[in-house]
Amino acid sequence: MFPKSIALEAYNRSGRRCECKCSYHNHGQKCQNILIWNRRGFNGSGGWEVHPIDNNGLVSLDNCEILCKSCFRLVKKIKNKDLANPGLCSMRPALKNSISTTTTTGL
Repeated sequence: MFPKSIALEAYNRSGRRCECKCSYHNHGQKCQNILIWNRRGFNGSGGWEVHPIDNNGLVSLDNCEILCKSCFRLVKKIKNKDLANPGLCSMRPALKNSISTTTTTGL
């Protein structure tokens, strides 16, 4: 979904760490797992994916987050399991550097 150029910008923004802030993942305020650029799409240590913050949003830097494979799987699992509330994992504060207006819920 996200081109390599946006993935690279988001990866650099993340400081090579998972940006997941989902409170349902039990990792505290922010995951912070260390990621490795050439491990995109791989499972295991350093593996990661680019994930949309809003599935209906634009393909842009402001609408993506870098997730370790563990958080990525949990986000997908929760969204698939709770179809009545598909934004369950999206109910978290906007990314620190994001200027997106799609997550202005006051959280």
